[in-house]
Amino acid sequence: MDTLERFNKLRKNEAAQELIEICSSLAWVEGIVKSRPITSVQDLMDKANRNWDKLSIKAKQEALEDNVDQWTPAERDLAFAQKLQSMRQALEKWALTGDSRHNLGA
Repeated sequence: MDTLERFNKLRKNEAAQELIEICSSLAWVEGIVKSRPITSVQDLMDKANRNWDKLSIKAKQEALEDNVDQWTPAERDLAFAQKLQSMRQALEKWALTGDSRHNLGA
C-alpha cells in the first residue's frame, strides 16, 4: 500500500498528525484531511494549493510560526509564497516516501 492509499484510510486525527509535520496551520491540515480521498501526487498538490489559498492571513501566519503583523504586505506575501513552495516540496517527498519528519523553515 502506498503512502496516499494509507493516508486515505487513516482516522482524521491520525491523518492530521501526518500533515502537521509539514505545515503547522491547523486550518490547512484540516482542509487537506477533509478533502480526502487523495488520488495522486498531483491531486495532493492541487488540494494543497486550494486549501492554502483559502486560508486567512492568521492561519498562514500560524503556518510560518512567526508574527507577520509588522511586515509590509510585500514581505508577508513573499514569506507566504516561500512557505507554500517548501510545503509543496515536503508534500511531494511525503507522498512518494512516506517520510514527513523534516524541518521546514519558512
